[in-house]
Formats: sequence, structure tokens, C-alpha cells
Amino acid sequence: MQSQPALAVLDELRSLAAEDDTRLCAAKDRLSAAEAEVSAARSAFESASMRAEVSERVTRRAEELLTPDMTPHTSAPASPHPGPAVQQEPLTTAQEVMAFVRSRGRATRSEVVEHLRLTRPDIKPSSIRRRMSKLFADKKLVRVERGTYALPPTVAEGDA
Repeated sequence: MQSQPALAVLDELRSLAAEDDTRLCAAKDRLSAAEAEVSAARSAFESASMRAEVSERVTRRAEELLTPDMTPHTSAPASPHPGPAVQQEPLTTAQEVMAFVRSRGRATRSEVVEHLRLTRPDIKPSSIRRRMSKLFADKKLVRVERGTYALPPTVAEGDA
């Protein structure tokens, strides 16, 4: 014969297990929603960042095309996000690749090629792929998985 206290404990355990299961489902739903929000925010950031880079390059190229007497004497509007001064000389392909990988933490070869195809149409995709192979051979990029690259820890931390 089963004792009443044992049955009461069993009922209490079932109740706790059901409550924990409900909490787990709710936590999974919140986590899924948060991950979707982070993904959307990351996508929006990357898009805005890429557009800002392209706009900056187009502006610089347009300024270079204007003769000195045609250049407006007004200063450019200040960026709401202060950063390093705009370089007059374009970055090398290697510098472009390293900057893109650094900004993302890691990137696939196709992401790098697509980014540079949009921001630097003067660079051929084959040149970008060769430069990435050279950066990998020189240990300035590391392969984290097939087709995906990152900066080595010392470069990513700013030691090099």
C-alpha cells in the first residue's frame, strides 16, 4: 500500500516539473525572439556601414574629379559618429581586406569579394582572391573554417 505522503510528494514533483517545462518554453521563445532581433540589427548595421563606406568613397572620388576652383569652399558636415580622419590615399587591397575582416571579426572569401566589388569596383575579384591567399600565406589572416577567415589573435587585438 502506498503512503499518502509519498503520493503528495509525487504530485508536488509533477507540478514543479510542469511549471519548469512552461518556463523553459517561455525562455526558448524569448531567446528566439532576441536572436532574431540581434540578427536584424546586425544586418541593418552592416548595410548602413557598407552604404556609408560607399558614400564616402563616391564623395572623395567626386571631389578628386572637381578642379580646385570648382570645389565648394564649405566644409563637409561632421559625422555623427566621429572616427579616424578620412585618408586621402585609397587603401591597398590588402588593407581593404584586413579592415573588412577586422570589422566583422570573421568573413568568408565571397563576403570579402562582394564587399570590395561594391566599394572598390576598380579591383578585380581574382586580385582580391589572390591577395587573400597571400595574406593567409603571410599569416596575416587565419582560416577558421573552410572559406572563412579571421585576423590572427595578435592582429585582431591591435598588437601588430
